[in-house]
Amino acid sequence: MAKAIAHPDAPYLGRAVSTAGQLLRLLEEQGLSGKSEQRVIDDPEFRIALAVWWETNANPGLSVDGCTLGQAAQVMGDNFLGPVAVRRCFDPELTRQSVFKSVPFSIQQLEEVRETHVLVAISALSLIDLFRMNRDLFHHVFFLPKRTWFTQGDYPFAHEKPEVGWYLVRTSVVPGSKKKTWDEMLELLEPNEFVPSASVLVQAAFLQYLWNHKRFLRDWFLASDTTSLGSHLMLFHEDSGLHVYGSNPKTVSGVTGLASAIRAT
Repeated sequence: MAKAIAHPDAPYLGRAVSTAGQLLRLLEEQGLSGKSEQRVIDDPEFRIALAVWWETNANPGLSVDGCTLGQAAQVMGDNFLGPVAVRRCFDPELTRQSVFKSVPFSIQQLEEVRETHVLVAISALSLIDLFRMNRDLFHHVFFLPKRTWFTQGDYPFAHEKPEVGWYLVRTSVVPGSKKKTWDEMLELLEPNEFVPSASVLVQAAFLQYLWNHKRFLRDWFLASDTTSLGSHLMLFHEDSGLHVYGSNPKTVSGVTGLASAIRAT
C-alpha cells in the first residue's frame, strides 16, 4: 500500500510543505530536472498547461456509462470547459466535488455533439454571484454604471443556483426555434434535451470567453428563467458585454431562439 504523503491532522502549511517536498523528491527519482521544476515557478502559462494535463489525464476516475476527463478533453477540444477552467476563471474553491472527477457522457455521445455543444462543469452560482465575480463582462447601460437591472430589485430568478454537474450546452439556438411561440419551441427538443437556466448559459459563455477567447451566444437565447411578468430571460453576448433582458411573452420573434442543453442518460 502506498504511504501517505502527509498526515491529515498536520497544520495546513506543514502538510503542504511536506506534500510538495515528497512530490518533488519522487519526481526527481523519475528524472525530473531542477530546470523543469523552476519552470513551474517562472512560467505561468506552463503552470496552467500542467494543471490542465494533470486534471484531465492523470485523473483515473470513470463512471460506469461515462468517460475520463482526459478522454472528454481530447474529444471536445476547445469545447471542453472542465474544473481547471472553472477554478482559473471563477473561483479556486469551485468544482472540488466528486461529481467532477469523471464525465457522465460516453465518448460516442461527445463525438456526436463536439461541433455543436460545449461540455461545461457547472457550479452552484446564481446570476448575482456571476455578476459580482465578473461584472465587467456584463453589458451596462449608461444610467446603471457597473450595475445591471436584475441587481436592482428582488428578482427570485437572479438568486437561483443551478444543480452542480456536467452539462452539454448547445452553442447555437435550437434549429428552427425562431419565429415560434414558447410551446412550439419546446416541441423541437429531443427527449434528452432541456432548456437551461440563465446561470448555466452565463457560466458556459463566460468560461468559453475567458478560457478560449471565444463567444457563442451570438443570437438571442431564451432561457428557462421567468420574470414576475411571465417573460423568459433572453441573453446575447457581444463585444460590449453580455446582455440579459426579459422577452415579451405575447410576441413571436424572428430574432430570439431557444437555448438547450443535454442531460446525461
